[in-house]
Amino acid sequence: MKKKKNILIFSSEFPPGPGGIGNHAFNLAKGLSKSQFNVKVLTPFRSRYSNNVTTFEKQKGFETIYYRKRSNKFITLFYIYKLLIKLTREFNPLIISSGTVPLIFVGFLSSSKKIAIIHGHETRLGNFLIRYLVSINLKRYNKLIAVSKFSKSRVTDFHPSLSVDIINNGADFSRLKLIKEYKKVDSFRPDLITVGTLSLRKGQHNVINVLPEIKKSYPNVLYHMVGQPNIKNELIALARKNNVEENIKFYNYLDDNELNELMCKCDIFIMLSENLRNGDVEGFGIAIIEGNYIGLPSVGSKGCGIEDAIKDDFSGILVENTNYQDIVSAIDKISNNYLFFSKESKKWAEEFHWEIIIKKYLNVIYE
Repeated sequence: MKKKKNILIFSSEFPPGPGGIGNHAFNLAKGLSKSQFNVKVLTPFRSRYSNNVTTFEKQKGFETIYYRKRSNKFITLFYIYKLLIKLTREFNPLIISSGTVPLIFVGFLSSSKKIAIIHGHETRLGNFLIRYLVSINLKRYNKLIAVSKFSKSRVTDFHPSLSVDIINNGADFSRLKLIKEYKKVDSFRPDLITVGTLSLRKGQHNVINVLPEIKKSYPNVLYHMVGQPNIKNELIALARKNNVEENIKFYNYLDDNELNELMCKCDIFIMLSENLRNGDVEGFGIAIIEGNYIGLPSVGSKGCGIEDAIKDDFSGILVENTNYQDIVSAIDKISNNYLFFSKESKKWAEEFHWEIIIKKYLNVIYE
């Protein structure tokens, strides 16, 4: 029997627990482990989600190596590098980095074939030293893979000579059991939904700011926000200021079934993300694709990775995140042509199955 090749994925996040980078790394590891690779994942241990680790460990076919952060940052960094060297020598893998810290650490390794996943924030997030280390280490990789055209531009704007492939994020649709059934009704409320940590980057505040304009045409509009409540109090205060407190609803963590049921009751997935001055950006927006899969058309921001996640005028509509007139017009257009947008959303989502995305990674790995 032919011996499996080894792959080590070093990711800054990993399940259990939320996060787009972690979701991407998990599905990448799972897909590669089914494609004749012996896969190991190196990732930090997130204690707040430790109760779910045992259950999660039973769901996969690869080994996860969790490291714990020390009280001293420099001791943690030394420990990570020592562990990475040990794994490289013993395992002799192709190494895939995902996230800023992994990108820097793996870049310094002199051996092994190295691939970096670029999510969009890496070149501008963090202090000068971190940005400098990212900049010099990008040139030390055999391959760079960006999750969107926008993410690629965040690298090539600084390093035009670097070659960057684009492979969009994939989605695990096996978690979604229910598909939305659209029935024509005389009144369209609508129910809007955003899934993602409550944060400035995800743009829930932009939706709340446009709600007064939406209410002029849709008085009963209801906006559902699912995700960690990092800025919940600020969003509540903003809703009160805009006199739309009765038009918003918060959810913290929902399991797959609960989220699936809620999305099926909604009409439009809306994500008015914005690029933050500190370098934090939306690299893609896989939650939009998951909404599309069950039949939810989307409204999303231009100027970020969401542009790759929405097929404009088919699966949804791209807008400027603070252009209230365009946002309301987008909702009107979708509501007046809902069946078309819903069908196109489902068709668009089919292009993002992880089975399809993994084949693109295999083409890069075998080059």
